[in-house]
Amino acid sequence: MLIINILCNKAFTPCQMVLYIFATAQIKSMRYILFLSIPFMVLAASAHPTCDTAKIMSYNVLNYGFPATESCPALITSNKHAWLRTILQYSKPDILGLEKMDATPASFTSDTIIDKVLDSVCNRCYGHTPYTNVSGYSKENMLYYNTEKFGWISTTTIYSADSNISDINLHTLYYKSPELSISHDTVFLSVILVHLESGSGSAAERTMEMQGAMQWLNTHITHPGNYIFMGDFNTQSSSESCYQQMINSGNANTRFFDVDNQPGNWDADPSNFAHVLTQSTRTSDPGDCGATGGLDDWFDHFLCTDSIMTGYGSVTYVPNSFSVTGQDGQHVNKSLIAAPANTSVPNSVLNALYYMSEHLPITMQLAIDTGSTTTAAVPVVTGSNMQWQYSNPVSGYLSLNALTPDNQHIFSLVIYDLSGRQLINTPLRGTGKNEIPVNKLSNGIYILMVQQNGELITSGKFVKVAPW
Repeated sequence: MLIINILCNKAFTPCQMVLYIFATAQIKSMRYILFLSIPFMVLAASAHPTCDTAKIMSYNVLNYGFPATESCPALITSNKHAWLRTILQYSKPDILGLEKMDATPASFTSDTIIDKVLDSVCNRCYGHTPYTNVSGYSKENMLYYNTEKFGWISTTTIYSADSNISDINLHTLYYKSPELSISHDTVFLSVILVHLESGSGSAAERTMEMQGAMQWLNTHITHPGNYIFMGDFNTQSSSESCYQQMINSGNANTRFFDVDNQPGNWDADPSNFAHVLTQSTRTSDPGDCGATGGLDDWFDHFLCTDSIMTGYGSVTYVPNSFSVTGQDGQHVNKSLIAAPANTSVPNSVLNALYYMSEHLPITMQLAIDTGSTTTAAVPVVTGSNMQWQYSNPVSGYLSLNALTPDNQHIFSLVIYDLSGRQLINTPLRGTGKNEIPVNKLSNGIYILMVQQNGELITSGKFVKVAPW
């Protein structure tokens, strides 16, 4: 009776709908477990009745912004603007990563794309993360986001030692909860956007590039969090070392999971991965000097940390939401527009995909539990049975409230930046509310540690932002 009620109920909340999608997705492979799991899903949905979704897109846009030449006459930026507008008006992403754009001038990747393309998707809705080019490469990756849903916190270059690829940057965003001005707490999402070195003979270079990025992550990420690795990895198979470094990291906080988990030799056996192939959309060059050969490679991926895959961090990958825009599974080793007719997207979008790039964009959906964006209670790990409640994000003051008063012990608060540098060390009262000024801290993410008689009892993180 419970299952019938769920399947027939038309008044799902957004989070219940996400869980319903998950439940129905299990029927084929976990038919018997489904009957056991649905009651727990219903309880989980009831516990967190409010939910929002965010659409994430990654797209290699093939020398976008480079001028036309005698050998590449179709590299006409105004045409690419028009094709990208068509694609994005159809897809409407909330977070958009674009790879392989002209790195000079910087205004192209920031002002121009906002004005010429994104404003036609949603007028004055999109922002972008800062432009960096430490590596000096001629091509650039940039992250754009819907400012009605997300705000920008920080961008950190985590690898730039290879001049053959763009900087690998970690961009941290915060979700603009409807209650943000009241609760001063929210959900954080970090996106690492990449375009690794291409070519079947460049596996060693990709290994080196990923080693550099993972070394930074393993050094600086000491707590579970919502992290996404996305972009064009140029990997030939799941056994390639650069890919293995992500999925088999020895640090649980930096272990990534491919959301469409299909291991195998993608390059050698494309027919077994027909619905996820992302390159190449062409069998002949239309004049922009892109790769040809038909759809026979899966280079573009989303990989997420356990927090996202399990929903532990209030952001959850929506099962089976991974999609390759324009991929109908019927064009292995063929052009995107060859017979049979591809009806997976409108014809105008299909043509735009064909001419815009030799890659297809990938998308996925995330569910954001807005019911969890309230002031967080931080439990004591060791020592007394106290609980501390703290504000997050913060502007002028960090507020810590002792929920279980304790006058018997001496407490202190220590604040560190992500490099481990101690910035603040101040006494805390074990009763009532403590207001710690943080207005001199730069905007960004910080680690807080509560100590009792000099011993660590609990820790957390908070974000310092500009005044709202």
